[in-house]
This record gives sequence, C-alpha cells and structure tokens, in this order.
Amino acid sequence: MDAPPVPDAALHGLLPAPPAATDWAEVAERLRGDPAGSRREYYWLVMRGPDDLARELLRDERYFDAWSGAESEAALLRIAARRGLAALALLLHAAERHGLVTALAPFRDAAVARVMVGALDGDSARADQARVWFMCHGRDAAVFVVPDALRDPGPERDRAGRALALIARVHGVRCVVAAAREYGAEAAAAVEALGLDPLLQCPDPPPEPDEAFVRERLPRVLLRGRAAALPVPAVRALVTMLRMSTVEEPYGGCEQVLPRLDRASLADLAWALYEHRDRADGRWAAPDVRYALQRLGDGRTAARLAREMGGWDGAAVPPGAGHEAVEVLAVMAPDDAPAHLDRLARTAAAAELRAAARDRLGTAARVRGLTPEQLADRLVPRLGPDAPADDVRAVLAEQAGRLEEAMLSGRSWAVDEFREVLVAHPLLGRLARRLVWSASPPGPDGSAAFRVLDDGAFADVRGVPFVPPEGARITLPHPVRLDGAEAWADVFAGHAVSQPFAQLARPAHVLTDGERASVSLGRLRGTRVPTGRIVALTARGWSLPAPPLRMVRQRQLHRTTPDGHALMVTFEPGIHVRHPHRYAEQELHAVLLVGARQARWGDVDPVAVSELLTALTTDPTPPAVQNPKAET
Repeated sequence: MDAPPVPDAALHGLLPAPPAATDWAEVAERLRGDPAGSRREYYWLVMRGPDDLARELLRDERYFDAWSGAESEAALLRIAARRGLAALALLLHAAERHGLVTALAPFRDAAVARVMVGALDGDSARADQARVWFMCHGRDAAVFVVPDALRDPGPERDRAGRALALIARVHGVRCVVAAAREYGAEAAAAVEALGLDPLLQCPDPPPEPDEAFVRERLPRVLLRGRAAALPVPAVRALVTMLRMSTVEEPYGGCEQVLPRLDRASLADLAWALYEHRDRADGRWAAPDVRYALQRLGDGRTAARLAREMGGWDGAAVPPGAGHEAVEVLAVMAPDDAPAHLDRLARTAAAAELRAAARDRLGTAARVRGLTPEQLADRLVPRLGPDAPADDVRAVLAEQAGRLEEAMLSGRSWAVDEFREVLVAHPLLGRLARRLVWSASPPGPDGSAAFRVLDDGAFADVRGVPFVPPEGARITLPHPVRLDGAEAWADVFAGHAVSQPFAQLARPAHVLTDGERASVSLGRLRGTRVPTGRIVALTARGWSLPAPPLRMVRQRQLHRTTPDGHALMVTFEPGIHVRHPHRYAEQELHAVLLVGARQARWGDVDPVAVSELLTALTTDPTPPAVQNPKAET
C-alpha cells in the first residue's frame, strides 16, 4: 500500500530516501545494535524494507520514543498507511505518551478508544481528532466506550458519556443503545437512561435571550422561499438553540430547523449576533457566536468578517484567536475563503492572524495540488472593461505588491504557467508588460532577460523576439541579478512605460570581496539615520527586542533573511520605550550576522543584502500605480 500524500517537506530530517539498492538486512542488523542510532534508517526500512524486517522493528519498543515530537506526525501517518495493524503498537505509544493521535484515525479497538476518550480533554487539535474518530466509527466505537460510561461517577465516566453523546448526535441514540446491548439488556437500559438524545443535551436553565434584544437588535428571519417571517418568540427559541451550540458540538435541534429557513436571512442573523456579542471577556467571539458565523454565514458574511479581521490590532488579538477566526472564515464560505485568506496572509495587522491565514491557505493550495503562491495567482479577479476604476486600481496595487515580493523571494514560473496565469490575465498582464523578466537557463544566444509585448509575445532588450528554451523557469530579476539594467531602463523610457514598483530604478548594493568574507558590514558604521526609519522597519519584518531589565532604550534591530540568516543592527542613543521620538536620529554601529552558524556576508542571498542596505539607508516610499485603465 502506498503512503498517503503527506508533503515530503514535512519529513524534515528523514530525507533524502536511501538508494533503491540498499541492503536492508545490513541496515536492520545495525539498528539492532544501536536502536537510538538512525531515526532516518529506521523510517525507510519500515517504509521500503522487506515485510519481515519491518514487522520486527515495529514490534520493538526500543524504537518507540524516537517518534515523540510534533514533527513525527507526518511520518507516523505514512507508517500507518504502509504497515497497517503492524504499526499499531508504535502509534499507540506515540498517542499515549506524546499526544500524537492523528495516525490512529483508521484503527478501531479498545486501546484506541481509551486514547480517544482521553484526548477529548486534550488540546483543541487532539480533541478535534478524537471527536472525528467517534463520529466516523459510530456504533463500533460505542461498543468500546459503553463500559466506562456505566462505571462509578468520575472523570472517566464523564468523558465516556461525552463520547457516546457525540456518536448519538451523528448516528442516533438507537445506534448507541444497540452497541450497549452487546453487554446485555441491563446495560442497554442504563445507556438509554443517560439521556443521550441530542435534543435533551441542553443546560438548565437554557440561555434564552431577552425578548427586547431579539425584537430591537436582530433582523427578521425568513422562512425558505421568503414568503413569511418567524415571529419573535420563534426567533428567540432559535437564538437559544444557537447559544447552546459550539462548532465542535452543535445543539441537536439546530439541524431540524435551519434547513427550513432562508439562507440569506440566517446569514444576516449570524452577523447581528457577532456585532452584538459580549466583548467583556476579551475573546474575538464566544463559542456560540463562532458556531453561528460558521454554520449560517455566507459569502457576504465572509467578506465582512475578513475586512474586520484585517484591521484587528495585533496586540489585542488573544492567543489562538487568529487560528479560530481563520478556521471559521474558511469553513463559512469555502469558495470565497482562499481570496480572503490570501489577502489576510499578506496584509493583516496581527502577526498571528497572518500566520494562521498562511497555514490555512497552504492547506487549500495542497488540496488543489498547488503552492500557496500558485493559488494566489489564480485568485486574482478578472475584472472586465466596465469595472469601477477604484476596483481596478485596488487590484493592481495589491498584485504589484505580490509581484514585488516574488522578485525579492526569487519565485519562478514554468513558461506555460507564466503565459496562462500572468500574461493572459486581463490585470496581471498589464503589470507583466511593465516589468523585465528573465528565463533560466538562458536562450540559445545566451540572452535571458525579456519583456512582454502588447500582443503577449516576448522580446529582448534589442526588440528581437525572445523564445524561452524548453523547460525554462521564468523569474522577475532584482537589479543585482540583472545585466544591462540601464539599457532596459532606456527601452522602457522610450516606450513611455512606467513600472508598477521600483525594479530597474531600485538601488543595487553589491558587496566588496572583503565584505563578503566578513561577519560585519563596516560601511554603515557611523551613518546617522532618522529614528522614524528604524521604527518603520518593524512593519517590514524587523523586530526591536525589549531592552534588558531596568533599561529603557532599545538599541538593536533583528531580522531573519528569507534564506535563514540571522541579522542584528546596533545603534545609539537608542529608542526610548516610553518616548520613542525623544531622539530624532540614531547612529548605526554594527551590522552583523549572528547565531550559531559561522556564516559570512558572502553566504547571504545578494538580493537580501541589497534590500538590507537599502532599508537602512533609504526611507520607504509607497508604490506608484498608474492609470488603471491604461494598457501599458
């Protein structure tokens, strides 16, 4: 059986795979003598080695603790898919000792059931996995849980009862009672007496809203077909059911009522509940409001929530709120969510929200067989010629920022993808025609740079047609990687083409041989810069660490480059934490590579170096976007 499609990047130190001709018997002998030796060899023997050797290793508990960290989850999923029941002992160990329950999803026995019952009180990720396991396995899972649900009162009984309630909500009470009947009629009667009917699972007293709140603050809720509306008492009952619901455990009566009501008016109700939520506890939304948004919201609701999320103050977002809100947004409107997530990943004020959106966007991209960047390319709206000028301008500005980031990161496109996704797009094509591109490897005559003409054809700096060689990758070259930037600037000036961001006019800082061999850049020592420039860098990926205890001035800037090098810039007199504008200027002292790696500046990506020097010596300017209706 082939392993599931877990990304190879998630396997970390287990790659690369050994050669096909590996002597697995020799590997097994080596592992027997040193179980703590090579985690990588163990993994690949289990995945590719002979069945008898793989089963032997999977029975040996001496190897189990090597699979304890969160990074083991992807490997355990592959091992489970490849070896099935032979892997169960390893998977149970990883779940019981380290909370890694995901790979147990297809397995079903008493030991797995005990792990899943315990996971209901674990962190949110484990609890979600456990809930899915009970709902998927239904009656077969209930058989293993019934004895604990009928034991003496205590935490184990409470968790088992919650597990049976989960099963009953999806599969019905009869399913659970039938499972209990395997232990006899008395057990079946006792389970029936637990009150597992989803309609009976409600607090006492129920959380009813005030009638005046329903009448004055909430919109009308229409019946399906929009011919009639619910009376206020019925809306009050509906809101009560919503208040008893969470995303993980909705009240059972909701699904009996919601399909009979108008979708758009339910979405308006969800947004009204969000707007009038209790803000006293500091949460972005209570569990019941999250359920209402996710279950009742539509594309309009998703757009509203995404706009609000984008402006959340980073300091005011509680831990975990970003991931919660992103998940609600993604489930609420699956077709619209990727575009919202892409925008949040790049522009949200809160760092946690940006990270959560990137993670969820990555999941959406993998489902489609794309990278997040490829998915973002395909989400750009194809506005027609009659689209409002402001809409066109906003899209062009946003996409110009994405292309500038592609230039800085060195992103590349296959030639066909470049033609179809960028050049042929009505808006991206406008931007593509205003930039210089590069093909790697170069063409037959050694040329690599080209521009896109109005008809979609390519031409080099002399105007000669340019055909990228087969298999080439297209990039957007930074001027430090572009030969003949001045000649290209003359070409664009001659055709009156303005660039959507500084590419050809961008500063290109190149290191000397001495600087390349050093850990410090001495050229900036003594340079005086405005304090505001240093503060502004915190919005561009830099951080200003808090000063040491009893100190009140920040004197360091830190950043990690895209290729993984840690940078530190020191300056004086420093930025006063309570009065950041006390000193108008700062004098730069050291610009260093730091960290355990003995790196030199010559090891750092030249684009990152150039951008660093530009950032420290130039005030940032917003990109200029030309007339949105112009074609060039």
